[in-house]
Amino acid sequence: MSFVNLTSQDASSLYPIFMYEPLLKLATNNENFKFKIRMTPFPPTYLIKARMVSTATSTVLFVSAIAYSVMIVAVASYLVVERTSGLKHL
Repeated sequence: MSFVNLTSQDASSLYPIFMYEPLLKLATNNENFKFKIRMTPFPPTYLIKARMVSTATSTVLFVSAIAYSVMIVAVASYLVVERTSGLKHL
């Protein structure tokens, strides 16, 4: 009886190792037998590349908008404090 954690992303590739290695050790009468696999991901598709570019662009736009709004608030607050406290007339 074997239990497979289907929530793991590696379960589909590691399951055959745990299942076939003991069977092949028994069939070949070799206790040192190792069952190896190689996992290579598919290259990223055009849709994934386009999403990565758009995500990077939207992140830059969002951070720039926050930076400019903070800068404007800092300058405006300095002018308001100067006007209300009368520092300019000193």
